[in-house]
Amino acid sequence: MLARGTFSHIKICGALLAFLFVLAIGQLARADADGAKKDIAQAQTDIGNGDAKSATDNLQLAEAELDGVDDATKADLTKQIADLRKKASDLAANAGKAEAKKQNREVKVVKFPWVGSGRAMTLNRTEGLTKLIVDKETHLVLGVGIVGVEAGEMIAEAMLAIEMSASARDLALTMHAHPTLSETVLEAAESLYGLAVHMLPKK
Repeated sequence: MLARGTFSHIKICGALLAFLFVLAIGQLARADADGAKKDIAQAQTDIGNGDAKSATDNLQLAEAELDGVDDATKADLTKQIADLRKKASDLAANAGKAEAKKQNREVKVVKFPWVGSGRAMTLNRTEGLTKLIVDKETHLVLGVGIVGVEAGEMIAEAMLAIEMSASARDLALTMHAHPTLSETVLEAAESLYGLAVHMLPKK
């Protein structure tokens, strides 16, 4: 037999546990939001210091912390991340231009907007951009700028291309899986020759 009042106690305990659970979830969401804000602030500092790679890494960390954040805060932080990614990309691209200028090289810049990327479309993240800076005559890759989700996972290919003195044609002839975000590097390179499948040719 149950003592009188036991069911009332059970209800009270259940309500208390539910309250504590909601409170814990709220605290975790706030912690995630605070962590994301901290990483965004660090990325801003990195950009101010001219460090595009560290900025991109910190923005990727910030994005990973947005899953448990409320929709309004998430939308605001996502916009901040997108804006800073563009600045980091411009910073990286300008560094390549500056280096080329030091070497008295004429350069050509080609871009592939992610609105044409099938993988970006499936992720609903088409705000990205992949940019190549190449020697105007030899098409040697001098710099690469990537802004968008998972940009930090893609930059290694660009760094390898620069380290090995690859040309835009080398990148254009390299097989890339479809649909992937790394394919945007291929399409950026192909756009130099008017061959990008998912980009309208310039008139």
